[in-house]
Amino acid sequence: MFQLTTDEASALRFQSGTLKRGQHVKYLPYAFTEQGVAMLSSVLRSPQAVQVNIAIMRAFDVARAIRPVLEGHLRQAVPDGFHGMNMLGDMVAAIRGSAPGDPINRFAAVVDELDLINRYARVFHHPPGVQTPMPHIDGEELKGFTRRTLRVVGGF
Repeated sequence: MFQLTTDEASALRFQSGTLKRGQHVKYLPYAFTEQGVAMLSSVLRSPQAVQVNIAIMRAFDVARAIRPVLEGHLRQAVPDGFHGMNMLGDMVAAIRGSAPGDPINRFAAVVDELDLINRYARVFHHPPGVQTPMPHIDGEELKGFTRRTLRVVGGF
């Protein structure tokens, strides 16, 4: 657990409609890393705490799976089209730069959707060993991006 910086705290979206964003922050909030949530489950043992922890961990698993699903789909759909590209952002840039007739150009119709999904999902990926605050997961937003991902995969 660690305390957010002033910039991070001001970027938070307050759930209460009575406060203006970033104003009236008396104390900087604390955040948990995903590992911190897992450690918390070893301390909090009530059935409700266990269920909440499981739901949080599953949500992060789903959020982290979005990019690899799309990356794998793009590589499988065009095996020779994404040489040396491992990141969805690089693939999106390659699709944007592709010319008609290029095999990867078949994804030009959904490149904006791929970019939007990538921007959402990239906050759930960080290099191994780097501790970052857990991004907020809105369940409905996650469901929406999961559906979008499945539509892209199902469309090709």
